[in-house]
This record gives sequence, structure tokens and C-alpha cells, in this order.
Amino acid sequence: MKFCYIDESGTGNEPVAVMVGILVDAYRMKPTKNGWEERFNYLTKDLGLKIDELHAKDLFQNRKAWRIIDGEKKSAIVDDFIDWFSTRGHSIVYSCVVKDEYQKQSSNDQKLKQLGTLWRLLGTHLLLAVQKTMSSKKNNKGNTVFIFDNKETDKTHFTDIVLSAPEWTDTYYSKGRKEERFSQIIDVPHFVDSKNVGLIQLADLFAYILRRYYEIAGGFIPEKFAGEADRMENWHNKLMKLTIPKSAIYPKQKLCETAKLIVGLAPDCAK
Repeated sequence: MKFCYIDESGTGNEPVAVMVGILVDAYRMKPTKNGWEERFNYLTKDLGLKIDELHAKDLFQNRKAWRIIDGEKKSAIVDDFIDWFSTRGHSIVYSCVVKDEYQKQSSNDQKLKQLGTLWRLLGTHLLLAVQKTMSSKKNNKGNTVFIFDNKETDKTHFTDIVLSAPEWTDTYYSKGRKEERFSQIIDVPHFVDSKNVGLIQLADLFAYILRRYYEIAGGFIPEKFAGEADRMENWHNKLMKLTIPKSAIYPKQKLCETAKLIVGLAPDCAK
């Protein structure tokens, strides 16, 4: 069994939105949680940061408690989180959307209209990518629990999407004639307070990094400081080594209409 811990970045005024899911094997959950707690305790006890949870936006924009930490130290903290996670044997899944392109298509495309919001599109893409990956494994049914940061405005409708998935989702993962829709997803998605779930905070950190990389590499926004592009690229490249197969996230061959829509909304540098 796997648990997928999910958060997003860029659903405000940013040009790009990213959602990241951290896929954790149940039997390796406890040591991963312990490792997270060790690192969070280092931030709060050793460095003296007065924080209840890790917010990537505060870290990278030098806000609130993070003002007492210099830039190089913060980069070392991010390095440690990524390097530690890369040794845990887990993986990540992500979705990325150029928001201007989404706005252009959202009023006319029936699939986007049915989903209703950008957040639901990102979440549905993660479900489809994980479903496609897990359904390729033999005797692997009902494998993954999805856990999102609380989203009051979307959770009811999104739960309905999972329970009664639209027919157009079938072709993305080549659903079998007798196969249940989203057969790899256990029950309904769960929505929790990220303050209580460290791996959702880690997903927030990874989502922020990917978003900034895609914004800079895609030419949407310039660097905020000299060397930011290189730093984000380095972290992005490390995270890409941890993803589920890219063919499940942004396939390049034999694209169905659903896959064409999802791929077409992403920046080229994310595919």
C-alpha cells in the first residue's frame, strides 16, 4: 500500500501552478516520519525558528521567522531535505499548468468545464498518472490512498470526481472493459490540516521548487536574485530522478484526447 501526500504551489497570481504528490510505501512510513521530525526539530530547536509548519513560500521569500536565517543556510536546509528524501526509496508525481493557457481553454473545453477549477484539474492529473503507473503492475488493485492539504472549496466536488470518474478519464490509462475506474485508488481522497502532516509540508516545498524552475526556465518570470535559476535547476533535476515514469505524467506517444489536453496545458520545460 502507498500513501500519496499532496500540496500545490502557484494558485494565486503566479503564471504557473504546480501540484506535487509524495508517494510513500506504508512499510517505510515510520522511518520516513521519524526523519522528517528530526529535520523539523533541527529547524525549531537548534536554529530557533518559531514555526508550526514548514511553508516554502516563507522560506524562499525570507518572510516571518525565516528572516533570521541567511540565504546560504536556507539553501543548505533545502539540500538536506531533498538529499534525505532521495535515500528513502519513495517517489513523487507532479502536475504543471500554464495558467493563461488554462484560462483560454477553460470556458470552452468540456473536460475542463466538468472539473470546474484549476485545482481539480491538477488533482485529477495526479490521480490519472498514479492510476496509469500502478495499473501496469500485476495483481495490484486498490493500492494508493490520496491525502491532500485541506481544500474546503474543492474537496466535495473532487471527491465526487473520484467516486464517479468521467468517462473521458478511461483512455488516459487504457482502462480495461471490466476494470473499475480509478481501480488503484483506495476509497475517497482524504483532506487534512498540513500542520499535522509533515509530508504534505514536504510536498509544498517540492511544488514551490518545481514551480519556480518552470517559471524561470519557461521565460515567464525572471530570476529574483543572481543564481536563482541555477539553484532551482539543480533541485529540479534531483527531484526528476525521483518521479514515477514520465510516460505516466506527460506521455509523448499515442496520446488520447485527455492526455493531449493535459500535455498541452503544461510548459514545454515540464514535459
